[in-house]
Amino acid sequence: MMSKKMIIVLSVVVSVFLLLTSVGLWLERQIFNEERFKETAAGVIKTEQVREAIADEIIVIVTGDFPELKDLATEFVQPTLAELLNSDFIASAVEEVAGEIQVALTSSEPQAVAIDISGITGPLKTAVGFIPNLSSEVENAVKDLPSSIVLIEKGGIPSIFTIGLILMWLGRLTGVAALVIFIVMVWKAIVNRQSQILRTLGIYISIGAAIFLVLVWAF
Repeated sequence: MMSKKMIIVLSVVVSVFLLLTSVGLWLERQIFNEERFKETAAGVIKTEQVREAIADEIIVIVTGDFPELKDLATEFVQPTLAELLNSDFIASAVEEVAGEIQVALTSSEPQAVAIDISGITGPLKTAVGFIPNLSSEVENAVKDLPSSIVLIEKGGIPSIFTIGLILMWLGRLTGVAALVIFIVMVWKAIVNRQSQILRTLGIYISIGAAIFLVLVWAF
């Protein structure tokens, strides 16, 4: 017969081990897997809130030398830019940003994240040549627009390279250990007819699963 204290201790150990295993597998499949991460991140970048934030940053750069134009640009140009970021026109740029975020997260060295806006600034630079009576100051400012902007400075995204590798390998070990302990406890419950083992085990595993879901949501 297993004591009540032993049942609780082993149930806690199993739930913690399964939590570590789940986190390790999630990191390996969702964060360190470039294609899956890019697919997920690209979807996030295309959400309205993120698109508007990027559009605001572009306007700040474009109107940097002309503060008086910022309000007008924010009112009339920002919505168009935000929609443009959701189009297939710059889909490759969005995917590239998602890839850079993944590299910044999983690289051992700090990385900056930039977005290519040449698809936006390129046509602007071409258009200024056809606008009559345009001041040379404005024309030069448009021609000096960058082809890309840094959205997140180097080090702005903390790298999880080391802790990620540790958790992935630890997850494999704890997964095997959790399975062994789980089988032993179930076997003991059947042999000794201790339903308390299964109830306690189920409760703590459920708690561990809930904690895992909260961690993933928070991340």
